[in-house]
Amino acid sequence: MNRKIVVSSNCQTGGIAAAIAAMLPYDTVVAAPHTGADASLEALRRELQTADVWVTSAERAQIDDLAQYVRDATVLRVPRVFFRAFHPDTIWVRAPDGTRVSSPAGRMHSAIVVWGWRNALEPIEIQRRFTASAFEALGYTSTWNAEVERLRLASDDTVVDFADLFLRLRQGPPFMHTVNHPTLRVLVDVARPVARELGADESDLAIPWQSILPDALYESGPVWPIYPAIADALGVSGGLVWRRWFGGILRLDDFIDESLGSLASVDAAEAIVPALDDPRFDAVLGDVLVES
Repeated sequence: MNRKIVVSSNCQTGGIAAAIAAMLPYDTVVAAPHTGADASLEALRRELQTADVWVTSAERAQIDDLAQYVRDATVLRVPRVFFRAFHPDTIWVRAPDGTRVSSPAGRMHSAIVVWGWRNALEPIEIQRRFTASAFEALGYTSTWNAEVERLRLASDDTVVDFADLFLRLRQGPPFMHTVNHPTLRVLVDVARPVARELGADESDLAIPWQSILPDALYESGPVWPIYPAIADALGVSGGLVWRRWFGGILRLDDFIDESLGSLASVDAAEAIVPALDDPRFDAVLGDVLVES
């Protein structure tokens, strides 16, 4: 058919675009991630002007804002997969100017480590707070149902059937590298109904593309661990080992040390960390449930 299919989302854009291109080999698929930066938005506008199909995770209001560029293109919405149940300790930290402060494992930080930093704790004192009792009291072991509901809502008004998607996800190993980096099999399952809607052959849809295409989010991105008590609650394997951007392993003590080094660039009193407004952090991490 040789249609031009533009795919735009966040860091999930590349995997979705690659899967759609594999399932629709006679179309031209263009990945145009919309990161929020002016340059990426301008690039997306240019691509949309000649698009036949726009596959996007944008909200309806954002789609309406770009209507003048879309013209007669078919618009197919897909969910932006965000799922915290495997990694509920992850938070973002911003400097006073609003920029994100990086950690040794990407752009996310451990809430426990950041709380310890704010309270001027020594690294060993922070490490002592990584306990099963603390995880449970912070609600880390009971986020599953809420995160499933979040994903269900994100799938509403999209071409992806949530029940089918989630059935597939539950049949395999943990499906997230971090809270916003799904494994390739998730992105393939998001792409499949798009390709079906656009007339892909069922034989192409049935191919296990997750075993063929590269998982770019894994190959270049960080991997956050599933803490042991959380893993036990979910019936999966876990540990306390992080992977850096582009590889390299960090165990808990090194992760804490390097996280504190990253945070040192910001004044603890001025850092923007709304996640720590939850009173449970002070109540739990003070010293009530800390195990020796």
